[in-house]
Amino acid sequence: MSTMLKSILVVCVGNICRSPLAEGLFKSRFQARQGKDIPEVVSAGIHALTGHPPDPVTIRIAERLGIDIRTHRARQLTDRLLDWAELVLVMEDWHREEIFTLSPASRGKTYTLGYWDREQILDPYRRPVDIYINTARQIRSSVKHWSEKLC
Repeated sequence: MSTMLKSILVVCVGNICRSPLAEGLFKSRFQARQGKDIPEVVSAGIHALTGHPPDPVTIRIAERLGIDIRTHRARQLTDRLLDWAELVLVMEDWHREEIFTLSPASRGKTYTLGYWDREQILDPYRRPVDIYINTARQIRSSVKHWSEKLC
């Protein structure tokens, strides 16, 4: 992966749990690397709850991780966002297939967030808190691995 990467798009289903958390963690990691060119990171959902704030459990978990995602609002994945992104990171393999249908040109730049851990990051929405916590651990580990590879 090129260290000159300028744009990262993180994708899940509703854009209120997994991808906003990953977006916030990426931004936090990149901001800590002052003085270096850092990529812009945004998130979107395949079936976004457009305009909705993050899930309250996700907000609390993010705060425990030292990031504030309260101002995030869910946005719908579009072909324009896919064209903008130099790297697209999804939570599950089926998300990749949805993206390839919307934008066949995205095939060479779309990977699972859990690629380095060989993991699918399943949706915790409306599930017990321990599922959210486990999902957050997976996302944090995956963001760490991608960040190390990119910068």
